[in-house]
Amino acid sequence: MKKTFKVLSSGALAFGMIFSTTAISANLTGNEAEAATEPWYKYTGNTGHDGSFILDQTFLNAVTYSNVTINGYRIYGSYDDFMNHQNTTMMNVYDQNIMKFANGKAVGVKFPVKKGAVSKQQLFDVYGKTKNVAPSDGVSSAVYFYNVADQRIKVSMTDGYVTQYQLGGDIMIHN
Repeated sequence: MKKTFKVLSSGALAFGMIFSTTAISANLTGNEAEAATEPWYKYTGNTGHDGSFILDQTFLNAVTYSNVTINGYRIYGSYDDFMNHQNTTMMNVYDQNIMKFANGKAVGVKFPVKKGAVSKQQLFDVYGKTKNVAPSDGVSSAVYFYNVADQRIKVSMTDGYVTQYQLGGDIMIHN
């Protein structure tokens, strides 16, 4: 009798383990697929000590989907988001300037990048080569504009290195 009970309870335990593992596996697969379709990037703290994360493909993918969060503010960097909201305010969070509206929605961010952390060639390798629109000779300073999906980006350089990155806010009112 004891043997029969042990065999039955072992069989029931094995049966339960097989089906519960299958249910968990199916659930995990669904989450992975969702994560792959909606990339996101979260940054906390100062950017001026480095800033090379702007070259990270995960960051760039998150920009494409408006899923970049800087110090708790999700940045909606499209021209349409900017134009659909007026009465913006600027606020400083760590070393970033964040443009937001009364409802708290952030439509732009400007932050420093440590000189030497991102070269012109590294920027071009990730974002593509584009025309320098700086009102100078282009040797000591340069400004490049990019559109990534509907997100607008402005990159400022000095002596061949990125020094400032701006996302949205109609490029932070063209400053």
